[in-house]
Amino acid sequence: IGNNLNFLKKIKSLLKRKIGIEADILTTYLKGEAKEVAKVLISIAKYNRNQMFIFGGETTVSVKGRGKGGRNQEMVLSAFIELKNEKNFIFASVASDGIDGNSKAAGAIINYQSIKNAKRIGLNPEKFLKNNDSFNFFNKINDLIIIGQTGTNLLDAVVVYIG
Repeated sequence: IGNNLNFLKKIKSLLKRKIGIEADILTTYLKGEAKEVAKVLISIAKYNRNQMFIFGGETTVSVKGRGKGGRNQEMVLSAFIELKNEKNFIFASVASDGIDGNSKAAGAIINYQSIKNAKRIGLNPEKFLKNNDSFNFFNKINDLIIIGQTGTNLLDAVVVYIG
């Protein structure tokens, strides 16, 4: 029987096997407002630089805007804003069922190249976050994770690294 911990263990195994990175699973109980949870996860990673972490659970979004996206994309957009002065990082969040909110994406993934791409085309991440429009932000810089519906919901997974 699948569960969030098994999902996170599979991610950990893939990170080790495919790219040789050890990661620590810290929790399967992420809860709270997605954009605020992102800040907490970044604080943990900044305190433990050069270590990769995996988190699981399911956050929420208080929708105030009219944009497109979901909790995973919103978390990554909040992280994008927090990490704009970092050079060596990865932040990804994905819904195991393949669908995040009202979009076709499962989530998003960012690194320093994402910051450069957004600056190059003049995107204002704060404006997109305020409008709950993370999907359109990440669509413009090609950082969406699109996998299609999986037919299985094992909650969400977040991977964070700050060098």
